[in-house]
Amino acid sequence: MSEEEKYFPGENETKSISGIRLTGVFCEPTDGSDFYTRSFDLNLNQKAHRFSQIVYTGWSQTMALPQSPRSFMDLLRHVRNVTRSEAPILVQCLNGTDKSGLFVIIWTLLEHVDIDGEVSIPRVVRHMRLRRKQILPTFEQFKFCADCIALDDANTYANLQKMWS
Repeated sequence: MSEEEKYFPGENETKSISGIRLTGVFCEPTDGSDFYTRSFDLNLNQKAHRFSQIVYTGWSQTMALPQSPRSFMDLLRHVRNVTRSEAPILVQCLNGTDKSGLFVIIWTLLEHVDIDGEVSIPRVVRHMRLRRKQILPTFEQFKFCADCIALDDANTYANLQKMWS
């Protein structure tokens, strides 16, 4: 049994605890990607809420980093495309810093690029470490952030070239 199976019901299964009922509604693979989407119905006090969970498979528990910057950027773009700007996003991993921390830092870096047109990776990491000292613990993760931003910047430049040619 995987770690996630301990917490979340499978499709058409229900788990209950303390008056909260969680039912797995469906699981939808994303063609050619390293992630899939699962949807759940959460019932509490006779009120039902549906939410989705995007599961990234391109980063196993034994790997220090995601399998590639491109795969990780595909995940970030997908999350950005399927979430509304006002909707909260919950990012989780087993220890609360390694995987979710990398996701949050790269997400923040991309927002800085979108808003300001530039970003300082060391400045963003330093700011994040004021609240979460364990975030981005290795140089390899720092380099991975830079590789993702460079990939995003290259895609932006390539898209501009196509648009203006």
